Amino acid sequence: MIRMYEEHDIPQIVELVLEFEKEFGCFSMVGGVEKEHFKKSLIQMRELLCIWISEEKGTIGCALAMFHYRNHYSNKVGLEEFFWFARKEYRGSKQNVLLLREAEKFAIDNSVYYMAMSSMTNASPESVDRFYLKNGFQHHQNQFLKRFSCE
Repeated sequence: MIRMYEEHDIPQIVELVLEFEKEFGCFSMVGGVEKEHFKKSLIQMRELLCIWISEEKGTIGCALAMFHYRNHYSNKVGLEEFFWFARKEYRGSKQNVLLLREAEKFAIDNSVYYMAMSSMTNASPESVDRFYLKNGFQHHQNQFLKRFSCE
């Protein structure tokens, strides 16, 4: 079942993100994921976040989180990806595409002007690029990070 998350889903969403981080190290450049801080952040950002989940027998298999706010440059309402993660057994499944379709439906129903999706360089970038292009997205921007030791 695909649905919008509720507050009681947050612990499972946090575990999903931690599982993904453990496998891919996708947040190593920003210092990893601190479980309690991330959980608190999700609660505090509730007004800005839309999180769609795929749930089966009480387990969240994948989640797509997007910020829903007015763009600082244009004042147009946008949806910008925060994360989109799936447990191993759900990767490549129809459930992930259904999450994206729910976000697109939300965008249409709520007069959203644009959606911005991200991809990590260490998670099959060629297939991710193909997926987004096939689904009507245009390549727009790359991001480069530099880490400083300030501990």
